Amino acid sequence: MTEYQRLKIFLNKIGISQAELADMFGIDRSTMSKMLNGKLRLQIDLLQKLHYKFFLNLNWLLCGTGKMKYDVNDDNINIVEEQNKKDRYNECLEKYVKVLEELNDLRKKVEFLLEKQSQQESNKNN
Repeated sequence: MTEYQRLKIFLNKIGISQAELADMFGIDRSTMSKMLNGKLRLQIDLLQKLHYKFFLNLNWLLCGTGKMKYDVNDDNINIVEEQNKKDRYNECLEKYVKVLEELNDLRKKVEFLLEKQSQQESNKNN
C-alpha cells in the first residue's frame, strides 16, 4: 500500500473529503487531487499540518508502520503541542516587533515632515 492510499484511508476515517482538506489547508484543489492520486509528491507542509491538526502518525502514512494516529494523551504529542504554542508565540512576537519598528519609522518621518513644515512657515514669515 502506498502513502497516497494510506492518506485516502485516513481522510475517510476522519470523514474529510479531499476538497475539504484542500480548503482547510489553503491548497489548490487540483494540486490536492494530484497529490492524492500519486501524480505529485505529498508536500511537507501538508504532512506537518496533518500531523499537528489530526495527530497523524507520519511513520504510518509514509512507511505503513505503527498506529495511524497518535494517542492525544501521548507525552510526545504534548511536547509537540507545547512547541507549536511557543513557535506561534515567537511568530506573533516577531510580527509585533516589526510593527513597532515600522511605527517608530513612521513617527520619525512625521516628525521630520512637521519640522520641515515649521521651517518653511518660519522662512515665509521672515
